[in-house]
Amino acid sequence: MKIIQLNIYGYGQFHHTEIMLDSPSFQVIYGENEAGKSTIMSFIQSILFGFPQKLQLEKRYEPKHVNAYGGSLVAETVQHGRVKIERLPGKSGSGVTVYFENGETGGADVLQQLLSYFDKTVYQSIYSFDIHGIQQVSKVGAEDLGKFLLSSGLLGTDAVLQTELSLSKKQEQLFKPNGKKPEINAALAALKDIHTEVMKAKQHLEPYSDLLNEKEAAEHSLREITERKRELEADAKRFGEIVEALPLFHEEAALKDELYKARSHFPSNGLKRMEELEGRESPLRSEYMALKSIIREQTEAIEQVPDDERILEYKEEIERLRGEYSAWEMKRAQYGQIRTKQEETESRIHEEKKRLFSHEIDNCTILDLNTGAAVKEEIREIVGKHQHLQQKKQLLDQQFERVKENLEESESRLSDYAEGMLEEEERRQLEERVRGLEDVQRASLDKKKLREEHRAVQTDIQKQNEAVKKKNSRLKGLGAFFALIILLCTGWLLSEELWLIAAVLLSLGLAGFFILMKNSKSDTSFLEHLEKKEKELKEQLDAADHESDSTADMETAKGMLWKDEQIRRSYELEEVVFKQSERAYDRTVSSFDDWEKEYYTADQQARLAFEALHMNSSFSPLALPDLLQSAANLQKDILAFRQAEKKAAELSADLTAYEKKVASLAQSFEIKGTACSSLLDGLLKALKDSEENKRMRETAAAKRAEAEDKLKKIDAEIGLLEEKKNELLSLAGACDTEEFWEKAKEAEHLAAVKQKASWIQQQLKTKQHLLAHEPLDFSKDYTAEKARCEQELIAAADTENQLKKKLAELTVHIKSMEESGVYSDLKQKAALQKEEVKQLARQWAVLAAARHMLNQTVEYSRSVRLPSLLEQAESFFSRLTNERYVKVFLPENEQTITVERKDGTRFAAHELSQATAEQLYIGIRLALSCHISTSEAMPLLIDDGFVNFDRERTGRVMDLLRELSEHHQILFFTCQEHLLKLFHESEILDLEKKKRAAGLSPHS
Repeated sequence: MKIIQLNIYGYGQFHHTEIMLDSPSFQVIYGENEAGKSTIMSFIQSILFGFPQKLQLEKRYEPKHVNAYGGSLVAETVQHGRVKIERLPGKSGSGVTVYFENGETGGADVLQQLLSYFDKTVYQSIYSFDIHGIQQVSKVGAEDLGKFLLSSGLLGTDAVLQTELSLSKKQEQLFKPNGKKPEINAALAALKDIHTEVMKAKQHLEPYSDLLNEKEAAEHSLREITERKRELEADAKRFGEIVEALPLFHEEAALKDELYKARSHFPSNGLKRMEELEGRESPLRSEYMALKSIIREQTEAIEQVPDDERILEYKEEIERLRGEYSAWEMKRAQYGQIRTKQEETESRIHEEKKRLFSHEIDNCTILDLNTGAAVKEEIREIVGKHQHLQQKKQLLDQQFERVKENLEESESRLSDYAEGMLEEEERRQLEERVRGLEDVQRASLDKKKLREEHRAVQTDIQKQNEAVKKKNSRLKGLGAFFALIILLCTGWLLSEELWLIAAVLLSLGLAGFFILMKNSKSDTSFLEHLEKKEKELKEQLDAADHESDSTADMETAKGMLWKDEQIRRSYELEEVVFKQSERAYDRTVSSFDDWEKEYYTADQQARLAFEALHMNSSFSPLALPDLLQSAANLQKDILAFRQAEKKAAELSADLTAYEKKVASLAQSFEIKGTACSSLLDGLLKALKDSEENKRMRETAAAKRAEAEDKLKKIDAEIGLLEEKKNELLSLAGACDTEEFWEKAKEAEHLAAVKQKASWIQQQLKTKQHLLAHEPLDFSKDYTAEKARCEQELIAAADTENQLKKKLAELTVHIKSMEESGVYSDLKQKAALQKEEVKQLARQWAVLAAARHMLNQTVEYSRSVRLPSLLEQAESFFSRLTNERYVKVFLPENEQTITVERKDGTRFAAHELSQATAEQLYIGIRLALSCHISTSEAMPLLIDDGFVNFDRERTGRVMDLLRELSEHHQILFFTCQEHLLKLFHESEILDLEKKKRAAGLSPHS
């Protein structure tokens, strides 16, 4: 696994920050103190293993200025390619999501698999170390330095050393061989003191001692009598069981004596074996005779079957012909179908040629016809033109009828309007008459109004005269006043010799005089207008008094004039419509001429198309697409006809060849028939009959051979049975079968005796324990022995009761003495102190067992796992020390590490210098990280781990790390600027520069 990108949403001093690790194999992250190196290192571990819990002592790096907490990292893996691991705050640190390149996602279980199921503690102990871990080397005492390095090789930390020291310290707090302060030592001393006090108190109680001795003697006697009682009960029980089983023992002895005297030599299971031999021999002899009959029958059957196998030589060819028969039938059916299709196609071609072409035409000419896309496009254009012209003709016909009808209607209306109009002289007279009558009527109707208007004008004239007089009077006074002012001012200005101002003022005065005069004239003009109007009104009133009205004549005349006016207007409008209709008619006629020209051109194109297709031009041009498609289909039919003709010829040749083969074979075997199928059936039947005859002969021969084999076997078995029967007769000492059966009856009787003896022995197996102490003696009276044991048991029971009573009395007496004084208290105190010592001893034993198991585990790892790890650590240590030290090994029975210098001198770990011990520690840690094999090589995090090294040693460490970066990603955090010279610029990530580029304070 190689980390290539960090996305920090919010963690410590970083928020919304993206960090690209441009050198995925060896990345140096440089920054001064508080630049964020430890924050980034903690961020990587938090994303991989979860955020520290609030109750833990580890720093959580919660951001102060943003609410976001967490982030993600992108890593390249071997198994899944590029993955993104995102972790956000969640319950129990579960808010983690793994994004894969194929769009799938996973949770904490997938991440655990990617991390090879390491937790944070294991990862830090193997793949992460800093200056604090190296400085720990200098803090460990000289006697424990070897153990510290050994523990680092086992776990990557000093956990083993610390655990062992803790267990040893706790053991020493409990017990030391020569100590006084440990708890067990102190408790044992107290117990010893208490025991001394108990013994002193006991000396003051001599009667108490006598009672204890007497009690102890009574208890001993009680135990002896109880044991004796148990023995008597066992003996009485044994003797009783012997009395019950004694008849069986007697009968067993009698049967054994009978079997010994008989001493029969009849073979074991001889009767059964003889019966089995005879039972097996009888069916064998029957089967022997049956097989002889079968051999005879099969021989006759072989002789009766004819032997003609000549046709079998042609079996493969006949089978092949039979296999090809279905293909032959298919070809024949296909040939028939093709011929039928040919006839149909030929008929269709003939009909189409008659329909499409006006004269006889051959197929080659038809195939030469051009029916391609270009011709189709030309015909489509021709048809399109004809369709367009036909539609245009229809529209022109409709338009012509409509225009013609409109023109005729307009002409008719004009004629009607002309007849209804008045003559010009008649109309003029009517107009003059109407005007005269209107004047008379208007004067009569406005007489009253004229009078009112005349009186109003007279009133206005009177008012105007009065106003003019008043105005003239005011103007004169005002003019005189202004004239006086102007004259005075002009005189003063002249006296002051202000000529220009005086002239201007005088001019203004003259202008004002002329304006006043003009206003006066305008008022006079208006008065004259009113007087003239008053005169006209008076004349009209005089005329109205002398004229009479004729209203009826005027209405009639007006009606005639209005009607004539309406007719004239309609006539004028209709004239306009008539002219428009005439122009539309002329345009329609002109359009007909244009259409005829276009139609002629289109018709010529259609004729050329018909000629190119050799078709009759009597067809409509609109039928050209269908005709062209028919011609194309006809071409396809002709081509199909030719292909079918070729296919039919091929099929005919195949059919003829097959039929000739069948006929030839049929003739060879004198099979009659005309049809190919009947000939083939005859061949197959003859082949089948020949095979059946062969099969029958082979079957009969096989059966005969099988019967002969069985006959030989049965003959051998019968002979073997005879031998076994003779052997049984010999074993039984019998000359014939009858004597054998008599001896068999005797053997059956002895077998019954043996069976009965066996049953008795089975019954007596449960009584074998009775003979454990002594063998059975038939002369001894076991009933009397049983009675004796029962009497002794009664006496022992009485003695036991007396001892129990005495012991109870002694116990009560001793208890009363113990409850009365110090002795009981001291005894109880001693018991409590013993229990306390036992508890402390158990605790010490638990610690000793744990320490022993720890040492065993260390020893196992030391002997199994450490040798290969130390071999790699030895290589690293040698390189780090510039080959001054060449070996690292483990001494026997010691938990430490020893190194060997180039000159052969060996040093224990505590004898090394501080820098060399640190180099050994680094070699062991790097070897451990390489030794742990996982599916994903985990990144190695190093935080300023080499500050105590000089330049040469630092260079060697960096060379070793660069070599390790081929398999593990190295993330090296440092604040030492002089170390940057050891790396390429592309391998350095400067946190200060990145913050300045992002516009942040370097220490924010």
